[in-house]
Amino acid sequence: MFIERKLITEYPDLHDIKHFFDFTFSQTDLENLKVNVFFLQDSQAFKLYQKLSEINLNPARISTPALLWEQKLVKTIPDFGIGGTCLVHLLPIECFLYFFFHGRLLFSRSITVPDFQKESAEKSSDLSLESPNKFSVLTYEVNQSLYLFSQKTKSDVNNIYLLSSDIGNTQLLSDNLGREVFDFGIDVPDLEGLQESSGISEYLGPVGSFNTVDLSPSKLHLNLTHSSLKKTLEWKPVQTVGLVVGLVLIFLLALESLFLWEWPHVSRNQMVRNGSSGINQKQNIQQYSEALDQILAETDRPSPRRVMINIGRSIPDNTWITDIDIEMETNPAVAINGVVRASGADQLKDSFSILLKNLNRYFRGTRSLSIQDIDFKVDKSKVEETYNNFLFTLKFDLP
Repeated sequence: MFIERKLITEYPDLHDIKHFFDFTFSQTDLENLKVNVFFLQDSQAFKLYQKLSEINLNPARISTPALLWEQKLVKTIPDFGIGGTCLVHLLPIECFLYFFFHGRLLFSRSITVPDFQKESAEKSSDLSLESPNKFSVLTYEVNQSLYLFSQKTKSDVNNIYLLSSDIGNTQLLSDNLGREVFDFGIDVPDLEGLQESSGISEYLGPVGSFNTVDLSPSKLHLNLTHSSLKKTLEWKPVQTVGLVVGLVLIFLLALESLFLWEWPHVSRNQMVRNGSSGINQKQNIQQYSEALDQILAETDRPSPRRVMINIGRSIPDNTWITDIDIEMETNPAVAINGVVRASGADQLKDSFSILLKNLNRYFRGTRSLSIQDIDFKVDKSKVEETYNNFLFTLKFDLP
């Protein structure tokens, strides 16, 4: 694809970059639709992944603190999606600056403040900015980053938040920047113990402020997965469904075989008991005929396994199935419930067109399906800025 070729061209020394990238779409009222590409570009990251793979520790999700903060701030700051936001995360030996614009990560920086490491060794609990040297350096770096933000967005940062184990640092930073700085850790429940656990944070670095809730479910925050592992994870639910369907078919075939094996013995014993009268023979012939009709009816029914395979081959890339109900008795039919992830009406229409075209192709002999056969609605429980999830239901008879 175009993005893969462009990455390989711009980073020729990173041969594995084609396996570690993804992209999203974003659009606001002030700008056109944009494609946001995120990827690994540190050669050490590829070497680390290779070493972990050699001992069978393949990371399933790769992300950064900046991307995790994006989702965390959405939940904790009411007006996070409006204008610009800056988060200053002060740690014992370094400081991290995160800048967001309209609820999206714009850029992040890590700052090594002079004398932090030396002073923290002498007094590890002292995170105060009272030292003129390190305080002036931090103030300068924040101002430089604010200027860079204004150059990129043509606007100013609305709010600045400071996360530090020393509450007094908030006022110090506010005085030296000449604007209000908010203490981010006051009203955030899972950050209340930051001051008491500063020793732990020193070892964990910027990830010390996150827990399992921030990492699950993984689809809420941007993350990367190796291309081959990503395909494996995507096909795992399909393989599970196929295994279940296969076991059900084996069970049904076993019951049918048992029925065919037992029926002649039961019929023969019944003939012996009833004698060889013409009436009994007629009854036996009728029973044999009914059994044969039942077997032929079972043979003419569509194969559930083939139905599942054809449905799976018909699904577009941005569509996934949540429920399939296959009726195999009197009137064979299929009811499909699923979700389409689309950025607008045009993409939704294209996805439905592909789905209907493939279903009409693989299920010949049925009534030709059209867009009127699909019932859909917006999933309001999962609203994203650039995408909407559309729940849909489709029912049709099997040939």
